[in-house]
Amino acid sequence: MPINILGLNGSARVDGWTAALLDLILEHAAKAGARVERLDLVRHPFPFCVGNYSMEPSACGPNECTQGPWDGFGKIAERLFWADAVVFATPVYWYGPSARMKALIERMTSLENKGLLLAGKPMALAAVAEEDGAAHAMAQLATPLNYMGFSLIPMGSCKKLG
Repeated sequence: MPINILGLNGSARVDGWTAALLDLILEHAAKAGARVERLDLVRHPFPFCVGNYSMEPSACGPNECTQGPWDGFGKIAERLFWADAVVFATPVYWYGPSARMKALIERMTSLENKGLLLAGKPMALAAVAEEDGAAHAMAQLATPLNYMGFSLIPMGSCKKLG
């Protein structure tokens, strides 16, 4: 039975360098027999996390969040649950991940607050940098995602200088 791999494009450009690298990764996964899907965060807008967890943890969950799940994050969360593995792809802006990718990580707090709902999912990280900072950007993703229960696969990070 094929595995489901979700590729998340954190770039504002659906046809830019980050999307191209993500497509290459997903293409190779599909050739190996996986079912793949690419989701562009820019096509599923959602508001920033308002920090319910710090004030009232019971108001921070996939169905309790005052921000959704009816906004664009609901579709993203649905696909995260569908996926057996996830590729997080981001452009590098000032040595860090894109604001969209960072906002996604913050909204994903609602998925780890109720018992690490994504625990055990393998992940891969991809970053595209014009100059430098890709390793730093991927580390900024790896740390919170690992805390949420994702496992970075061996050789699961790649970077491309633009």
